[in-house]
Amino acid sequence: MTDARALAAAYLLPPAEACWCWTEDAAAVTWADGHLMALREELEAAASRLQKQGLPPFGAMALLLSAAQECWLDPGGGREHLVRYLGHVARAAPAPAPPGPRRTIRIDMRRGSLAWARDVKNAARRQPPPANPARALEPYDREASAREQARKKLSRPALARDLLAGLDRVHALPPRLRGTVGAKALLAELVFEPSTQRLSAESSAAVVQELCSGADPAQLAPPPVAAGGLETLLADVEALLAGLGAIDEERVEMRARTGLDRPLDPHGKPVPPPEQVRNLLGSLLGDSELAGLAKLSLSLMAAVHVPRALSTSEELQLGGVSDLTNRGPLDRLLVSELAHDDLTLAVRIALNEALYLRREAPPRNPPVVRGILLDSGIRLWGVPRLFATAAALALAATGDPRGRLRAWRASGDRVHPVDLTTRDGLTAHLEALETEPHPGAALTPFLDELAREGEPHDAVLVTHARALADPGFMACLAACGHRGLHVATIDRDGAFALSHVTERGARPIGGARLSLEGLGAPAAGKSEQPLVAPGFGRELPLALSVEPFPLLVPLLARFSHSAVSRAHGLASVTEDGRVLHWFAADRGPRELTAQVPPGRVHGMHLDDEGTVRVVAGRAPGGRIPMLIIRTGAARTSRCELQTSASSMPLVACWQSGALLLVFPARVDVFDPATGERILSTEALPEPYKWVSGRFFHGAGGWKALAFDGQALRFEPVPVELPHTMALFDREGLDGPWGITLEGQVFSTVDGAVVPMPSAPERAIRFVAASSDGQRVAIQVVAGDQPAGDFVIDLARQELGPAGSDLLAALEGPIHPAAAATGWHEVRHRFRAAGISAAGQLVLESRSGSCVTPGLTGGGDLVLEKLAAAQGGCGRLIALEPIEVPPGVRYRLHRAGWPDGSAVFLDSRGLLHLKSADRRLPETTLVLAAGPIGGWTSDGKLAGCEYFTGDPESLPASALLAHIDRFVQVAR
Repeated sequence: MTDARALAAAYLLPPAEACWCWTEDAAAVTWADGHLMALREELEAAASRLQKQGLPPFGAMALLLSAAQECWLDPGGGREHLVRYLGHVARAAPAPAPPGPRRTIRIDMRRGSLAWARDVKNAARRQPPPANPARALEPYDREASAREQARKKLSRPALARDLLAGLDRVHALPPRLRGTVGAKALLAELVFEPSTQRLSAESSAAVVQELCSGADPAQLAPPPVAAGGLETLLADVEALLAGLGAIDEERVEMRARTGLDRPLDPHGKPVPPPEQVRNLLGSLLGDSELAGLAKLSLSLMAAVHVPRALSTSEELQLGGVSDLTNRGPLDRLLVSELAHDDLTLAVRIALNEALYLRREAPPRNPPVVRGILLDSGIRLWGVPRLFATAAALALAATGDPRGRLRAWRASGDRVHPVDLTTRDGLTAHLEALETEPHPGAALTPFLDELAREGEPHDAVLVTHARALADPGFMACLAACGHRGLHVATIDRDGAFALSHVTERGARPIGGARLSLEGLGAPAAGKSEQPLVAPGFGRELPLALSVEPFPLLVPLLARFSHSAVSRAHGLASVTEDGRVLHWFAADRGPRELTAQVPPGRVHGMHLDDEGTVRVVAGRAPGGRIPMLIIRTGAARTSRCELQTSASSMPLVACWQSGALLLVFPARVDVFDPATGERILSTEALPEPYKWVSGRFFHGAGGWKALAFDGQALRFEPVPVELPHTMALFDREGLDGPWGITLEGQVFSTVDGAVVPMPSAPERAIRFVAASSDGQRVAIQVVAGDQPAGDFVIDLARQELGPAGSDLLAALEGPIHPAAAATGWHEVRHRFRAAGISAAGQLVLESRSGSCVTPGLTGGGDLVLEKLAAAQGGCGRLIALEPIEVPPGVRYRLHRAGWPDGSAVFLDSRGLLHLKSADRRLPETTLVLAAGPIGGWTSDGKLAGCEYFTGDPESLPASALLAHIDRFVQVAR
């Protein structure tokens, strides 16, 4: 018997004098008289959810699930049993059994490991008797003492009162928050989060594997004589009391809906207007009406740079002299250094002993108010109106982060404020129409409004290209004196131009030409006909051929790589070969593709235009595949990078708009747009080895890869602090930054060290840096074992625990979607499907229980357990594995009826219904533990908004109607 199975047996079997036991078929845990505490399916779900953080005591988990049952307060129910058992403990405590030959198995919940102990009598068989026989009973004296202490604690009225009050609070929650399997697992996560009595992650994984295997715990090992029943009960009670006090309906509801315990504090640091606009654009990507507008705005952001007005130059461009330093250019060398002879001066410069003048930092430019005037005249009716609004959003999103945003709409000779930071403000602007041919009459009121701000400002007019050439507009422009006006023009053909208009005419600044095909079209989920891949097998569900996938999907696989963008959210590659894109904090991720090449992911990147690039695997002939996925246009292409090396790359990184493939002995540079190789290095400098990103380390110190668009160089990085273990780049700051084994973060440019209020007292390991380099994840090490993950916030100069989601701690401040990537509970472990006698679609789980889709009182579609009164599961058809489409790594199982109807179970947590009647649209369901979302092949979305991404999707009853029509044909 392995240690893992012994650990599972010791964890799952009841100790001596326990108040609970397993049923004979191991399908549930009951009280001593047979009343239900928890179903095995509920225990499996709770244990799986708690596995990563470590499992709490099993008895505590069973007590919590018992309180969530409907029969908790019934006569003879769980509460009455617990009160009676605690009263029995308080009244009497039988002495421990006399020692005899036995083997005792204990679990040390603090160490999270399996501890073995043999009693004194067995040990005495191999050792001579002690000089004092009374000492042989000392271990049992200690056991009796520990038992007595546990009995006294359990006998305290306050402890029993607090325990019962907490469990009653759990039972008082609405049924939707404690009635389903997923809701009970979420409750377990909330209650046991503060508990310190947990198994290690490795031991928890072994226990969960045995629990979910369906094996009878009694068959894992002979029932151990587990001493310390009262001590175990005390550990159960303490684990529960640590978290029961914080349980309330608001907190559970918030966690279930958003993954947060409390709403975010709205009184924090104000969000700059440009960031508000970028967040709005990210949320609109999933909007059925304004998704095209958001995509066009994001595409325009690269072309709307408004130059800052030049101020009067000073005599000293960089200020005066503030200090002396031992680094700098030779033109700042202290004059007295020239008194040395040539050789001495050269040595002093080489050894950094020479002194240089340090200039004062230049004065910071004041914040600039961005003022935008939108034309709403007749020339902008229709598609040009949407194009002009997209241009205004792009201008607002690229303004000064320190400045304010002011926007108005032209209406005759007046201007009306426009809110470009909210969806309601955009809708109100799009609803307002004017009949003027040009906005000339509103120019003077617009410029006067900006002048009243009393701050430096940019004045930008957004209008039609023909309005700029209108003589009436030119006369109005001359009448207002131009006054530094920028004009952004658009036309119906997709041309955008930005000009600076002065008395001498219009000076072009930038421009672009974009496609307006999808600007007024509905979102992908609203199309009347799905896009089916050519040559797709008719026997498979249509949803498998739609890319991107029509539903937002649950997260079931771990990430291997992620990339984040302030404008476009988070993209991740999962271990099962899919690229997921999170664009909003309250929505599930969209599956962009399921065809990531097999093999190791070398790197990925999400640029400012919303294009995801994934470099993974290896193709024949030394080529490395790269996927190019455009999130806005929903297109995926593949190219192969022809490398100059025969080995696998160590990493793929991006710098200065180029893709760098780092191999053990060389580096290749590629154009990320075409995949064409630009140049290659002959060999890496010896004996340098790659560490991370673009940084290398060797006997000569640290070096960094630098690419300026023409040449690739290995530049030395001056590192003065010892024990530097990693370098990384920080957005907006010069030069690389480093971190030492002691947790010091420093600049390699000037040696400045980031001051921290507290630093780790033990050795650390570098884990990762955020995409912007403003946060660093470290792992504190105790001996050779990790003792916890922490995140250093360099901007705030704070050190805090990373929590259970390291990705959210690192990348969450960059985009809200990066903090909402938690696992979503789904049910996908089914072995058969069928139709019940009552005409319901039935799925049978591996444990033998049956569920069927049904509507709740609130109108949500959920998987509910099939009641005996509904006629049983009916004839079940086994779900058999079938071949999946080429290039994907998810799994499919099929159950078919004689008429040709079939259901397909998808390992991604989906169920596809394909009817023999081709007139019925196919249906795809997300098998969530809570409300279900679905898609039909006629382009309709219905059910839970988290999975549809559409606030105007059809009600869940429409989805159930599709399921009923499928059943009517199949039966």
